[in-house]
Amino acid sequence: RPVKQVRVARYRFAGHEVVALLSGQLDVKTSFGRDGVTVYEDAEGRVVRHEVDIALPRTAHVTNARTGEALGETARLRTTLTAGDALVLSLGPERTPLRLEGPAEARRGTAVAFTATAPNPGKRLLRWHVRGPDGAFRPEYARVTVEAGPSATFALPSALNDAAGEYRVRVTDVLTGASAETILRLE
Repeated sequence: RPVKQVRVARYRFAGHEVVALLSGQLDVKTSFGRDGVTVYEDAEGRVVRHEVDIALPRTAHVTNARTGEALGETARLRTTLTAGDALVLSLGPERTPLRLEGPAEARRGTAVAFTATAPNPGKRLLRWHVRGPDGAFRPEYARVTVEAGPSATFALPSALNDAAGEYRVRVTDVLTGASAETILRLE
C-alpha cells in the first residue's frame, strides 16, 4: 500500500537521475529543540522510521548519495525512511574509481594542491573533506565542486596555526559514492 505524505523530487545531473524522498508522515508528538530544530518522538524513541518498498524509474546502479553506500543494480529497493530526514538516491552508470594525488608533506601556512582523476570524462559532483591530526572533521576546509572533465583540483589553504601532523584529504563523487584519500603531513 502507498506510503502517505512522502515528498518526491527528481533531478538529472549528467548521466545520473537523482530521486529524493522526504517522509512527512508524523504519527508522533512533535516538539522543537532550543535551536529550532524539529524533534520527533514516538514510543520507541525520538525518531520515527518506516520500512518502504521503492519502485525506481528504471534499472540502474543505485547509490545513497548522502552516505555513498552502493545499493546495487536494481529497479526496486527496500529501505527505511526516517521522518524529517531525506533519502537521496542516485541512479546511473557503474561506479568508477577515483585517484587522488598531492604532496606528502608541506609547511603550515601554505596552500597545498591536490588533483583527483577519474578514468573517464564527464560531469561530476565532488565533495572534498579534510580531517585533522586528531581525526576530527575540519569543516573550514570542506568544499563541494562541480567538475566537467576527468580531473579536478582542490587547494587546501592551511593556516599557520593549524596543528602539525597528518591530515587526511578525501574526495568523494557524490552521485556514485566513489572516493579516494591521501595523507598530507603539515610541519
